[in-house]
Amino acid sequence: MEHQLLTRLEAAVARLEALASAGSAPSASSRDLTDAARLDPAISAFDEMVANSLGRVSAAAGKIGGQVLDATKTIEEAFTVLKELLITAKQRQKPDVAGLPEFLKPLNNVILKANSMAEGKRSEYFNHLKAASDSLTALAWIAYMGKDCGMSMPIAHVEESWQMAEFYNNKILVEYRNKNSDHVEWAKALKELYLPGLRDYVKSFYPLGPAWSTVAVVSSSSSSSAITKAPAARAPAPPPPPATPLFSSETTSSHPKEGMSAVFEEISSGKSATAGLRKVTDDLKTKNRADRTGVIVATEKSPHANSFSFSRAPPKLELQMGRKWAVENQIGKKNLVIDDCDSKQSVYIFGCKDSVLQVKGKVNNITVDKCTKMGIVFTDVVAACEVVNCNGVEVHCQGSAPTISVDNTSGCQLYLSSSSLGASITTAKSSEINVLVPGAGPDSDWVEHALPQQFVHTFKDGEFRTSPVSHSGAPHCLRMTRRPPVVFLGQPASRTVLADTPEAAVCITVGYCRGALRKRPPGWGGGRGPGRGGAGFGLPTLPYEPPRSPGLPLLKSDDSSRLQKELRFPSSLLHLLLVQVMAKRRLLLVLALFLAFSSAKSQSFIGVNYGQVADNLPPPSETANLLQSTTISKFRLYDADPAVIQSLAGTNISLVLGVSNSDIASLASDPSAASNWVAANVLPYVPASSISVVSVGNEALNSGDSSLASNLLPAMQNLRSALSASAAASGVKVSTVHTMAVLSQSDPPSSGAFHPDIAADLAGILGFLRNTGSPFMINPYPFFAYRSDPRPETLAFCLFHPNSGRLDVGSKLTYTNMFDAQVDAVRSALDALGFPEVEIVVAETGWPYQGDPDEVGASVDNAKAFNGNLVAHLRSLVGTPLMPGRSVDTYIFALYDEDLKPGPASERSFGLYRADQTMNYDAGLAKSTSSSSPITAPANTSTAAGPPPAGATGLTQPAGWCVPGATLQGSADGRPTQAGAQCYIPSAVGSRAALGACRLFLYVSLALLLT
Repeated sequence: MEHQLLTRLEAAVARLEALASAGSAPSASSRDLTDAARLDPAISAFDEMVANSLGRVSAAAGKIGGQVLDATKTIEEAFTVLKELLITAKQRQKPDVAGLPEFLKPLNNVILKANSMAEGKRSEYFNHLKAASDSLTALAWIAYMGKDCGMSMPIAHVEESWQMAEFYNNKILVEYRNKNSDHVEWAKALKELYLPGLRDYVKSFYPLGPAWSTVAVVSSSSSSSAITKAPAARAPAPPPPPATPLFSSETTSSHPKEGMSAVFEEISSGKSATAGLRKVTDDLKTKNRADRTGVIVATEKSPHANSFSFSRAPPKLELQMGRKWAVENQIGKKNLVIDDCDSKQSVYIFGCKDSVLQVKGKVNNITVDKCTKMGIVFTDVVAACEVVNCNGVEVHCQGSAPTISVDNTSGCQLYLSSSSLGASITTAKSSEINVLVPGAGPDSDWVEHALPQQFVHTFKDGEFRTSPVSHSGAPHCLRMTRRPPVVFLGQPASRTVLADTPEAAVCITVGYCRGALRKRPPGWGGGRGPGRGGAGFGLPTLPYEPPRSPGLPLLKSDDSSRLQKELRFPSSLLHLLLVQVMAKRRLLLVLALFLAFSSAKSQSFIGVNYGQVADNLPPPSETANLLQSTTISKFRLYDADPAVIQSLAGTNISLVLGVSNSDIASLASDPSAASNWVAANVLPYVPASSISVVSVGNEALNSGDSSLASNLLPAMQNLRSALSASAAASGVKVSTVHTMAVLSQSDPPSSGAFHPDIAADLAGILGFLRNTGSPFMINPYPFFAYRSDPRPETLAFCLFHPNSGRLDVGSKLTYTNMFDAQVDAVRSALDALGFPEVEIVVAETGWPYQGDPDEVGASVDNAKAFNGNLVAHLRSLVGTPLMPGRSVDTYIFALYDEDLKPGPASERSFGLYRADQTMNYDAGLAKSTSSSSPITAPANTSTAAGPPPAGATGLTQPAGWCVPGATLQGSADGRPTQAGAQCYIPSAVGSRAALGACRLFLYVSLALLLT
């Protein structure tokens, strides 16, 4: 009875469950959810943010009208679409990668519409259109799908996107700050729309991306067009079986019983429990079985698994998120090609075998991972080509690649083109790495070089030294030593060593040098003289004749250019030597002596930059008055502001005018555009305003825009031609400014070298600078060097404070400050590229007086120490260790703070003066405080040559002569030597005498001697 009741209850429950599954509750329509979504607090806050922030932009645009109003309406449309997408996201499930573009299509169409407004012929509102179109990329935060989607998180994305637009927005503020307040209001309101407007909204409601629905929603006919179709609803459940009485007394079934019910029924039926069992025979027993002989049968070994396994995943060659080309699981494909790429995209190759991929065009980087017998041919990479976990691959670089990395790879053939020979190749845990380079001639075969796999490590002089193992018996030399030039005078039997300083040349001419001028004993060096550190060079020698009077050799007139090239000789001093030695006429001597004195007097080497990314700058006339109250003699602009140029007319302050990067393309393509630029920005103001240089672009080679690099030289050439066409402007030089990032190597300074990927563009620019006598302009910032290495000793080195110095093992020169080290690294790079005659100008350097909490070193004390000591360093005419006695023209950044500059707080805190023209700190530039304290020099930092070999003898020199840079125990930077050394500064000059005073003393003594 109980069993029957239980069975009937189970049947009833089953029928009830079937009835429940057959019916379905009505689904909520998309219209119902849309109405609910519009009442969501996030949507209400969005409406409030748009009404407040975007309303200000629209109001200002209404006053301006025209294209600015049209661009603002596009922004309004984009924010409306963004709102609809937020509502849509709450009604649908999160799409996959393939479905995301369809979801974002309405927003993408609006952004493309805004971009098209900024294209074509440039209008007077170009900056407005670009600011509007670039700012709309901030709305793409809604595409964030997670940390692996390839984009920044929503809050960071909004901030980064605004930085793109802020460049043009700041131009509007600068251009219209004294013209039209409506444009200024529009630019300020546009910034506040995104920062803090949109950023704070996203931070409050969507910090991890949009909120998606967890269930599908049935769409209605009135749904927004932005909503994609929801997945089809599931088919209804099949109808239930025919109903039976809920509590019937009997149950019937046409199916036999199964499972444990059948077992128990059979047991209870009374049948024999053993009826179905079989008898166990002898062959089934465990004991004495014939199939168990005790012999272990050998089994076939499975083949050894390859180190590089290949998955059976489908092959892939696609562009993901517009940033990364994914090439995966390609097997036996010899014709893979990527031709639609740009320098911002990367290529990732994974799990490919027996395939060949061609990358046509410049990409950011290429990574080859877990590939076997794979060939990769590419044109250019901006960053690096990496080969990881591969076996038997070939990589062919047809263009340039600054870095090639091979890691955990067995067998790799690298083919380098002539333009990629300067690539830096890094290997780790790899074997059989061969590099093939072009032969000597165009028809020559490739030359193969095997990279070493084994290394020997030896402990010497307190450090481990590593060199590759050479099976020929001697290790290869890993460290190349570069020494400064040394000129040799004399006959092969008895040569005389001439140090690389002008003062040493004077000593040779006068015959009273002691230390730098040494007799070379017979057989010493076999025709090669000693450099700094003992090794020699085979530089061209100058002819030498026995002196006709004690200590006075004859220099021929054709030696002038060679001497000046090798020694970087001051032309005025060379005039003095040649006039006296060749003509010996007292009248000409007086003229030459005047030239010498004019070069020896204190010169103005200090300038300042005039940044204008601010809305609170004083009028140009007040700035001109401020400059005249200081010792600043050079003034660099980033544009050609006519009001500033006019305000400095008649002030003897030399001007550097700037051409913006956005104008480079037009100046390069049209010579008439260059003529128009000169006619508008130079000719109306010369000669009343002293314009010395026109700087084309700012840091263009490192901007990431390849078109700027290719157009830079033609633009410079066209501007130079336009300036030369006018007699009043023909003396104006044309150059461009670079960051220190143009160097691939800068430490130690003697190893300075330019990046190979810009070498081609840079060689043409340097040739232009050499032919026109224009300077190479560079922006070294010791502040950034300290920020990357924030140690106390680094800070002292950057601030010109006393320190132990840093020895350059290549040149054997000791550096006591970072500024000299950075400048000399550029000097070495120029010399290595074959341009020793191109002068260097420091276009920017400085130190911020405040910064964000995480910015080390940004303080008033450090800024005052750096700029104050820099000014004293420049005034001393000490020069750098590679260029002693030659102070480099230097422009300090900046005159004023720039309150609108983006980035960290330090970017807005480089100013020497506030907007009210009060000092942030005293750097010693005011005429009333121009006597800056000299640099405190560390002890025992001699940079002179090493001791001569045994047998070398020095010439005598009367006590009291000052020959800086030419002594054994003295200092080449003008610091005094001690009494008792071979050459020292007399006490009358003073223990703190600078190199300028030494030179003047030397010239006077020379004049008295020769007359």
